[in-house]
Amino acid sequence: MKRKKIATLVILALFVALIIWLAVVFTIPTSDFAVGSTFAEALIYNEIDSAKRYSSPEIWSALESWPNKHNAISQDCKAPSDLDLGIWSISGGYTENEITRSYVIGRECPDEFYTVTIDDMTLRKVDNRWRVISLVSYCESTVNSAEICLGFD
Repeated sequence: MKRKKIATLVILALFVALIIWLAVVFTIPTSDFAVGSTFAEALIYNEIDSAKRYSSPEIWSALESWPNKHNAISQDCKAPSDLDLGIWSISGGYTENEITRSYVIGRECPDEFYTVTIDDMTLRKVDNRWRVISLVSYCESTVNSAEICLGFD
């Protein structure tokens, strides 16, 4: 009887470990598109620690000063239910280890709709992981306001 309990506990522990491993593997962005869009969303909400996880150390000083010039979009603003308005990406130059992308991201807020455009975000594959190494500009607008563009340096 004791052996049966031990075997059950071992199987349960292995099952839990498998679930945790699957959760980690399938929730960490790995493609250049996923890394770039996750980084872009971190900028939208001024989540600097998250942005650092997907970028190279060369741009961390620019990330640290980002909240000083950008007002975060409210956490109440979510991805739109219409997926065509969510995240768009246009690829530019591409090599095996580097790609330049531009993103257009829509966010529905309780009283307005935000559009964020990030131009020429360059991602580089380092140690088999994509990292943001630079971006040219970040612009946002709402239906009720003019577009505001910020340099990223």
